[in-house]
This record gives sequence, structure tokens and C-alpha cells, in this order.
Amino acid sequence: MPMMAKHFMRLVRDERGANAVLITFLLIPMMGFGALAFDVSAQHAERTQLQLGADAAALAVARSCGIDETTCAGTAQTVADGFVAGNGGTFPGAAEAPVIDFGKRQATVTTAADFPHFFASLIDGDGDPSHTRVAARATAEWEEGTAATVVPFAIGECSVPSGTGSVEFIPIDNDPCSGSVPGGFGWLDDGTDSCIKDVTLGDFTTITTGNTGKCDLTDAELASAAAQIGCSLSSLPGKPKSNVEKLFACFVGRTILVPVYSLASECEGTPPAGKSYCISKFAAFDIIGIHVKVNGSDQVDACESGETCHLPKDWGSLGFEGRFISYVTPEDSWVLGPPNPVILLIE
Repeated sequence: MPMMAKHFMRLVRDERGANAVLITFLLIPMMGFGALAFDVSAQHAERTQLQLGADAAALAVARSCGIDETTCAGTAQTVADGFVAGNGGTFPGAAEAPVIDFGKRQATVTTAADFPHFFASLIDGDGDPSHTRVAARATAEWEEGTAATVVPFAIGECSVPSGTGSVEFIPIDNDPCSGSVPGGFGWLDDGTDSCIKDVTLGDFTTITTGNTGKCDLTDAELASAAAQIGCSLSSLPGKPKSNVEKLFACFVGRTILVPVYSLASECEGTPPAGKSYCISKFAAFDIIGIHVKVNGSDQVDACESGETCHLPKDWGSLGFEGRFISYVTPEDSWVLGPPNPVILLIE
């Protein structure tokens, strides 16, 4: 019996030594797998952060191209670098030269960073950890705009000056153009009370040609419009009282987008009942003077400082005076013109 006990104890001691050796051998690969897991997780997090930077940069470059295609290529690298840096991870990434395809209206930004494997270096004893190049890419596109936020009036096609640069007075006189389209300008009637109208090219519309328009404006709408066209509400000439008067006074001395209307037959489709005209173009006007009456009591008679206006002297004749600059599309980004260009992240 004592001999069996001694033999059993010897076996236990031998097994204990074998386990120690086995654990020692297993510990090294376990540490390796742990280091690999840590590094892979950290690398994935870094790539996610790089992707955020690439997404933001691609959207920003596409937006700048949507605003002005003629200049965006020259500023694309600076724009991309700024957004990649602002959305960077632990290790600084860099944006490669953005690729802009004007035919497809797409901007592609690729970002990359060197990711060091810290935990793996502890296993192999290398004081200079190895690196992996981590990259991310994003493509965004901008869409050609057809809608605009505009003034509450529109002008007939025949009332747009044939040349550019000369000062013209555009009256509310209802003199017809050829084809029975009213001339002068009329008030946009979209079924809302707001003086700020959202208009789409090719849309059917109702034009009210009476001498007095009707619209209203909240404090928030006025503040937004004034900020968009750079108008200081505290320094308006003539001391306008109501929000409507302030809005029209803000137009003086600024370039605004004016819808141009024609017969409904010039637009595609069948016009809804009561909508006899369609918005065919947008015209950019440099407004130097305005003489209008809105809501019967809101009156604005203002001329840009340094200009000689020839505005009516009575409130029976209304209109605005200005220089026709050109026909524009909403993506040309005139003030009180297009909202921000439509930008889509597609990759």
C-alpha cells in the first residue's frame, strides 16, 4: 500500500510538470492571438474614422462643385484636407488628390494613414512596430438644381430687357406680350401667404396682375432672407416699418433672382385649373430702385445710394428698376436663388 501511494504521488508530480510545460507553450500563441485581436480591432476603428473623413471630404468637394464648377477643382485639395483632418482618428490621415468627374458630376476622395501594430511588436520584440496602410474612399455627386427660393413676383418674358447692363424700369402695367402673355410683372400666387416663394422651372403657376400684391412674412423668414442676401435690417433706407416693407427694401442694391413666366402651353403636361402660366426661366437682376405697394398699406419707395432712379411719383404706378444681368439656372447660386445644391453620397 505505501508503495502504491508513492507511485501515485510521483505520477501527480510528473503531470504537474507536464501541465506547466503545456501552459508555457500555449501562452505564447494565446498572447499572439490576443495581440492580433487588439490590433485588428484598433485597425478597424481607425479605418472607420478614416471613412468618416473621406465621406465628409467627398460631400464638401461635391458641394463646392455644385455651387461653382469653374473654381472647385482649384480648391478641392484644401477642402478635402480640412475635412479629413477634422474627422481624423488617432493617427493622422491624408487625402489624396480628389478626383472630379464633371461629366458625371461626381467627386471622389481617398484617405489613408499608417497604422502601427503596437501589441504585435511586443510579441516579436521589435522596437519599431510594423505598419499597415489603412485606406478609405468615398464618392459624392451633385445634382443640377431646378428649384429656387425667390421673390414673390415674376415678370413676363417680353418684359426682360434684350440687352444686359442698361437700367430698365419694369412696371406693373399688364401690357400683353405676343401670345397674350401679360407683360410687366405680377405677383406669384402659390396658395401660401408667405412673401418667400419656392419655385421650380417648368412649374405651372398663377400670376395675379393687380397693382397690389398680398403676402406676409414672419420674423424668422425675414431674418433668414436678410442673412441670405447680406442685408442689414438696422440700416435700411426709408425706415420701413413692417416685415414686408423691410424685405422689399432689402432688395435694393442687391442682385436677386426673378422668375420669368410664359404661357402654360410652353411647359410639359396639362396645367391644373386656374394655373395659366408656367415658370420658364430665372433672370438675375441688379435692383437699384423699387416702388411697390403690398397688402394695401405696406409701401416701399427706395433707390440705391449713388444711383439715379426714375421711379413713379404716385402709388397708382408700381414697379422696380434695375439692370438685367443674365438668365441663370438655380445651380448658379444667386442670392435669394437656389437652396444648397443637392449632394448625394453614393459610395
